[in-house]
Amino acid sequence: MSTRPHSQGLLAHLVAHRLRDLRRRRGLSIESLAARLSPSEPESMTARIRRLEQSPTRPDLELVGRIARLHDVPVASLLAHSTLEFACYVLLAQAPIHERVAVWRWLQTRLRHRDPGKVP
Repeated sequence: MSTRPHSQGLLAHLVAHRLRDLRRRRGLSIESLAARLSPSEPESMTARIRRLEQSPTRPDLELVGRIARLHDVPVASLLAHSTLEFACYVLLAQAPIHERVAVWRWLQTRLRHRDPGKVP
């Protein structure tokens, strides 16, 4: 059984989580981020950001790139797998997506408390 669709789903959730964390660390609401990205159409941009952060199925790479440039963050840092993430993929490849995301968030919380500088 192929794990590729599972990995893509998990990556979409991880990207959404990273983008949400990045936005919150910068002190931005979804609406204020949307206004910075698209001053002429903030409502439609708000909807795109919400979709990206709250119901990820496939990352909107164009939007991920724009958000990364706005925050001066390399896109690769939002899309790259860390060693810990790779271990999670191997261990949880067959688990339902909600279980994989829950485990990932738990591991990330543990790592954040143990070594704050290394959380992806």
